[in-house]
Amino acid sequence: MASLPAEAREFWKLEQSYLTLAENDEWMADNLQKINSPGADENWYGDATVEKVMLQVEPWEKAADCERALRLTLDPIYRENLTNIREFWISLAHKRPFLSETQFAGEAEAIGRFHANLSATASMH
Repeated sequence: MASLPAEAREFWKLEQSYLTLAENDEWMADNLQKINSPGADENWYGDATVEKVMLQVEPWEKAADCERALRLTLDPIYRENLTNIREFWISLAHKRPFLSETQFAGEAEAIGRFHANLSATASMH
């Protein structure tokens, strides 16, 4: 019986994780035009295919990069956007075992593009 509170807590954490994942997927769908901006280079990596490069992406490392950047900025809008991107990376890390390589690469590319666009915008200020 002592494990029931721990199991309930774990179930609650999983439920929250899935809710966050659903919210992030919805947000990405609603903001697709920001991710796929017109004129964006279709292949950022020269001769290497985007999919092959994106399969090398480690979402947990990207989320940690976002966390480090959050500690360095005070701009509330940038912080909010960076927090969303961090949550996207975390959600992708949780979903990775359930995605095909193509699906993972596509999502990693979309999040990476959005992250790059945010970083480019921040460096202009």
